[in-house]
Amino acid sequence: MQVETIKSASEDSLSYSNNDEDVHNEIEISIDSIENIIRNESFLIKIVIEHEDLLLGESDTIKINSSYKNLIKVYPIDFKISLSYIPNNTSSIAPLVSTPILIKIFEILGDNGSSKPNIESKDNETANERSTSELESSRKLYGMCNIDMLPIILGEITFSEKLLVQSPSYTWDQNIVSWENLSRISITVQQDEIKILEDIDFNFLSITIESMYNLPDNFTNSMNYKCGTILYPHKNVKESCIIFDDGTWTNISNVEKMKSWRSLQDVQSRARLSKYKIDSDFNNIKNDFKSLNLKTIIEPKNKRIKWNVMNRSFLDKKNIDRLKDRLKKYKYWPFEVIVKENVDPSETKRESTEEVIYQFYADISQLIFPGQKKVRVLSQIHMQSLAEMKEKTGLEISIFSNKSLEDCELQSDEIPSTSDCSVYGENGKPVYILVEFELYKTLFPARILEDFTKATEILKNKPKPNKPIYLYTPDLVHDQYIKCIKQLVDVLEESYRDDLTRFKQYLHETGKYLSMQSTLKNKIINLLDQKFPLNSADCFSTKNQDFIVSCYSYLVEQMHIALNTKLDVRFGDEYIDPENPDELWIRAEEAYEYKHYDKANKLLIKIISNDRSNASSWVKYGIYLLKISNNDEAIECCREAIRLNSRHKIALLMYGILLAMNENYSEAEIFIKAVTLFYPRFSEGWVILHLLYVKTEYYPGIDITLQLAEKCLKDRIPDKDTMEILEKEPIAWSTNLCSENRIFILTAVLLLKLNLYNFAGLALTQELSLRQKSVEFLYFFSVNAYLNRNYEIALDYLNQAETIIGTDYSIAALLGHVFYEFGDMNETIKYYEIVDKLYERPENIHLVHLRMGFYFISNRQYERARNIFSRACKQASTCKIWLGFGISNYHLEYYEECEAALIEANRIDDEDPEVWAYLCLLSISLHRYDEFTQCYRQTVKNNLKNDELWRLITRTMDTFNYTTPFVFDDPSKKCTCTAMSWAKQ
Repeated sequence: MQVETIKSASEDSLSYSNNDEDVHNEIEISIDSIENIIRNESFLIKIVIEHEDLLLGESDTIKINSSYKNLIKVYPIDFKISLSYIPNNTSSIAPLVSTPILIKIFEILGDNGSSKPNIESKDNETANERSTSELESSRKLYGMCNIDMLPIILGEITFSEKLLVQSPSYTWDQNIVSWENLSRISITVQQDEIKILEDIDFNFLSITIESMYNLPDNFTNSMNYKCGTILYPHKNVKESCIIFDDGTWTNISNVEKMKSWRSLQDVQSRARLSKYKIDSDFNNIKNDFKSLNLKTIIEPKNKRIKWNVMNRSFLDKKNIDRLKDRLKKYKYWPFEVIVKENVDPSETKRESTEEVIYQFYADISQLIFPGQKKVRVLSQIHMQSLAEMKEKTGLEISIFSNKSLEDCELQSDEIPSTSDCSVYGENGKPVYILVEFELYKTLFPARILEDFTKATEILKNKPKPNKPIYLYTPDLVHDQYIKCIKQLVDVLEESYRDDLTRFKQYLHETGKYLSMQSTLKNKIINLLDQKFPLNSADCFSTKNQDFIVSCYSYLVEQMHIALNTKLDVRFGDEYIDPENPDELWIRAEEAYEYKHYDKANKLLIKIISNDRSNASSWVKYGIYLLKISNNDEAIECCREAIRLNSRHKIALLMYGILLAMNENYSEAEIFIKAVTLFYPRFSEGWVILHLLYVKTEYYPGIDITLQLAEKCLKDRIPDKDTMEILEKEPIAWSTNLCSENRIFILTAVLLLKLNLYNFAGLALTQELSLRQKSVEFLYFFSVNAYLNRNYEIALDYLNQAETIIGTDYSIAALLGHVFYEFGDMNETIKYYEIVDKLYERPENIHLVHLRMGFYFISNRQYERARNIFSRACKQASTCKIWLGFGISNYHLEYYEECEAALIEANRIDDEDPEVWAYLCLLSISLHRYDEFTQCYRQTVKNNLKNDELWRLITRTMDTFNYTTPFVFDDPSKKCTCTAMSWAKQ
């Protein structure tokens, strides 16, 4: 037996209450074994367990026979002690939270102060039988370690750990022992099944003083540094103060970055270290000094005062409420630092040196933010001023000197409150100190998902407004007719596959033939009644008999179109579907720039009608409604999009911002927070939440949201959930100057694309607060002003940007657009031509080419216009582009190219009256009277309002002796009389 019990020792128990009526429970701490003893001798050990300098128990004297031949041997110990506590009692539990259990191992020495070598001989066996009284004449500390009781406090029944037995003291000489050669003990901690904190509301507050940086000249390694704060402001300062001793001047890099226990500050060993580490991430530090580069200040080899000491305190329900109230009233937490010169105790004749007290305030308001448990704060050191301390934190008494504010006011040498109390380092910059606050549970739990679910349920259950019953219109019945043809084709396809040989008979037998006949008949009747109304009195006249033939041709033609669409007749590779949502969006933007608002609205409604179940279609329409300042309907579009897709990023974002613009900030926060919950790496979402907090002056959330946004920006990945229109360039301005590392500029660009100019301006204001007026800021601020139609402001900022960067595509193009709105076409064309000639510009400058081309047409410079439009057609395919190309070719008498361009324009938009007008002119020039007649009727039908173009048509008709074609009287078209009057002239 190599481990022997030599002498018995009583196993003491400790209780933190003297009240016999309280129900006590016990925590059992068991030292199971010791191992990794690198010695070749026999020696005696004794284990002592302490807590807060109180002895919990002392083991029997244990003999260890170690040898180099068996270094991996595990030596069983089986020493147990019991620690008594009162469940749910604050005074009983608080010491277990703040102070770990300290385990000391003593080595029992012989008379000569050393152990005997382990020599394998009969003499050695005789020596081992010496009396224990001779061996216990003295002892020395073999090693120490500590164990945190937090798992037991949080409800664990049992847990085990293997701890390193640290050396008794720090040493840097030949006696240093590497961690691989340190002994290890195995410990088991267990308790009864009753939980310690089962029935009470509690929390833990950990305060860590890390280091002080950028030191003054008089802060040397011969000084003593202490830091102090208070835990309970309602109590006496002496009772609630927490002192962090032994701040150390150093310039050595701290590799391990371990935190030490404040309650074990007297232990001069690594046994004082906890399992918690200093965070290495600088991005999570709350830094109010925007111009300060943290990496240069918190350099591992810089001179600093290092503490890295942690204090953990237990908070009951009352103290939790007091902490909440305090943070709501004062966002700063008070600290003091006392500096004095070290005095050798042996120098009794030397007078004590003067103490200097400094103070600082840590802004920990982020702990009020829901879901936030931790904050690291960089604070600036100031000279002591209790007046300023009271203003910032409410504390009136000094932590170290115990002087009150009233005492200081009576002294004549009191520093005026208006003086600068800041402390500066060697480089003339302020002295900083880094502290950390961490809670076990948040003060205000985050309820993002619960609040969002509730809000969306209310949104989905909200009754839709009763819509009026609309009568049939020509367009509606036309669409119904086309849809009916497509549905009947589906029925035919399903039918003939079942019985090809008896197809017609099958249709009659099943009654489908009669059903289709009846369905088609009803649709034809509705179409004819609404689109071609007839006078019943003239039903059998010759005029109406001819009209029936035209109707039949029209119905067959429309049927063929529907069949070709249904059966997927394939076009060439260059075919672009004009009903494509992207094409409709570009045409709508084009119409808006030319102030054809009804046409733009109609195109966007068509996007919704093509796919009503697509949330993005509603969002696109909402974006357009914001552009025309129709916020109420934009909100309804966002609501419909959220009903269809409750996680649609842009819909949630727009809806939240619109609610904020209506000053409904609580609901706005729910929806914007939902974006950050569903898309946590979406940096613009965090910035918009930051802007909301800036707007509402909610300071706890301002810094943390910006920190998260910057962190997401560094880890930015391509976003797969972004809408297509947000990835494309707007036609009126450019994102060419947008920097990928400027978080507020990126957010402003997104908001400008969404036409949320209020929040875009707020983002640009935040950008200006961080930096001077950069080119990016000037340009996007001018874009915001241009879209808000503040053209004077836009011109001013564009001129400033042009002065800095010179001629740039983005600036020159927007300058041209501004002068276009002023009506100054000379300046407009000047800048447009500069843009067109620039080498470094995008291929597609749609709006520039469009306005240049039509300007040249209006000035009869048809060759230049043709050149512009021929290049524009290769980049964008819109009706307006092809129309301009066709007009320029018509006037140059390139009729073949003109016809191809106008047909393409008509294919894209068959309701553009100018396209029909020029087709009418082209038909006259090519002597095609029948086509001229049809085009003329369509021109009248689509209500051409261009008087100059009407005059050109009538003059051309007179030149070729063309008579005015018969136009069906359509009461819905008010331009018929005007058109006929022009024809008569």
